[in-house]
Amino acid sequence: MLSEAELEFYTEYDRLVSDFSVETGISVGSDLSPPEEDNYIQVRVVKAGLGKIVTDSGGTLSFETVGSTHFVRRVDVEQLVVQGFLEQIDGSHA
Repeated sequence: MLSEAELEFYTEYDRLVSDFSVETGISVGSDLSPPEEDNYIQVRVVKAGLGKIVTDSGGTLSFETVGSTHFVRRVDVEQLVVQGFLEQIDGSHA
């Protein structure tokens, strides 16, 4: 059982986390496990016209230069690999 002070703390903390998530679009509790090595892949830009993309976590990645290579989260780029804008170059498959 929590004390009244602990309940107040938790309620205020929960409100702050919710406000942050709404304002930034970033869910701080969505990815609670550490990343595994195979969650990241190395890709090369093979088709022009992609530019910058917004990732699931709210960051941006720039794929403006054909031939440039990037080490990125698989979930952020797997559709771009399927669409032919990027090719995976580290030996595993997207």
